[in-house]
Order: sequence, then structure tokens, then C-alpha cells
Amino acid sequence: MTLLSLIELAQTKIYSLVIMNTVRRKSAEISKRLDQLAQQLRSNPLQKANRPTNYEKGSLEAKVASSPYAAILASPIRSCRYHRRYFPSEMLLRFGLVRDPKSNKLLPVPQVKRHEKMNGIGRYVRLRRAVFDHLGPRESRAIFMGKAEFQKDIVDAISRQLVDNAYKLYQPSTYVPLISIERSLWQAEQPREFQCILISNDSDPFCELDHRIITDTTTHKVPCYNVGRLWDDTSMPLAYGVPKQISTVELAVALWKCRAFFNNNM
Repeated sequence: MTLLSLIELAQTKIYSLVIMNTVRRKSAEISKRLDQLAQQLRSNPLQKANRPTNYEKGSLEAKVASSPYAAILASPIRSCRYHRRYFPSEMLLRFGLVRDPKSNKLLPVPQVKRHEKMNGIGRYVRLRRAVFDHLGPRESRAIFMGKAEFQKDIVDAISRQLVDNAYKLYQPSTYVPLISIERSLWQAEQPREFQCILISNDSDPFCELDHRIITDTTTHKVPCYNVGRLWDDTSMPLAYGVPKQISTVELAVALWKCRAFFNNNM
């Protein structure tokens, strides 16, 4: 071996030793820092941040926070066990499994309320009544991997939960009475934006999407829900306008779910 080769070999070993010492030192520093962070977290656990409620009026953040459609599209993506496709979870209906104490069988239970889930892995199905009307025993067992199947009254159970959920969010004292100008055209005394219109009668369909509200010189096109087909409210005026704000997003989403379920499309 030549002298030059010996010199290169020695340099390589020296570089390796330097690098190893540097790595050990850095590793010790990182480990010490991680121990300090872990101790800080144990003494002062992280707190979940509260969702902001105050935004600059007219800002993009305010528009997104008060939009039910943004809330629907921003919900976690889940797989529909019927269509074998992925959707935002607010467009699906989650089912948990509960054991019936009488028959000792597992029964699918719909979970309509937002942010409330049962323990265990849920199964998601597209929120369309036509889907459940189409499901037979074989298809429903496939959804739950043979562990359970939908009961005969599952459509009625889902309908009741959807209506009950929307009614619990119904707060008419905070809504704005509207004046009818003509068919599908309404006048609001207060210049503001609205989530939707609520009416109550026996003649109109549950939902129409071509209604408009005039506020000052601006006309807003919003959905109109005939809640008289869901529940009775004898004290309700001709129509309510639901203000567009963060506190009314859940009601708008709940009514949208009712429309999605009672729609016959799959």
C-alpha cells in the first residue's frame, strides 16, 4: 500500500470519527430537548383551541365560517359502503352497532347529530332515501361485513332522527319575519344576508331553491324550506329569514340533510 493510500485511509477514519461524535452530540441535545418538552407537556397539557367566533365583517374567513356548504365540504372524507366511493362525511350517514338485549343481535343505529359518535368503527352510507329503499338483506349485511343488517323500519328511524335534530336547532325568536312580494320573492326589513327561508303550509313542497330575498337594493337567492311538512308551529308568521351567521350553520346543515334524504335521487 502506498503512502498516499495510507494518508487517504487515515483521513477517512478521522472524518468518520468526527461525524460520529457530531451525531452523538446532536442526538444527546435532541434527546435532552425532547425530555424537556415532555416534562412541560406533563405539567401544562395542551388545550384544544376554541373555534373563533369573531371575524372581520365581509372577510373570506367570515363567509366560510357562516357557510353550511363550506361546513359540509370541509367535513372528513369517508367511504360510502353502498357506492364504494368517497364523500365528505356530512353527505353520508354514519351507523354504529348496538347489541339488542332481547335478541342479543347487533343492530345498526343511525347517528344523525354532528360531532356525536358511538364507540367502535362506524359504517357510512350515502344520505339518500332511495339508497335505503334499494338495499335488501344481502346488501345490508355486506355493508356490515355479515355482522348485522338493517331493520325493516330503518327509513322511518332515519326520518325521525333527521327531523328531531333539525327541530332541536330551530330557534324562531332569533329569525327575521319576511314580507311576501310575489311568488318566491320576499322582502326583509333588515339589510343582511340569510341562510334560508322557513315557511309552513300544506301546499308547497318541502324545499325550493329559486326563492329570493330583497334587502335594500340587493337580492339574495336562498333555499326555502317548508318546515310545516316536518313539524307544527302555529305561532309561525308567513315566513322567517334565518340570518347567515355561525350560530345558524348547524340548522342550515340539518335542513340540507333532510332535503338530501327525502330526495328520491340515489
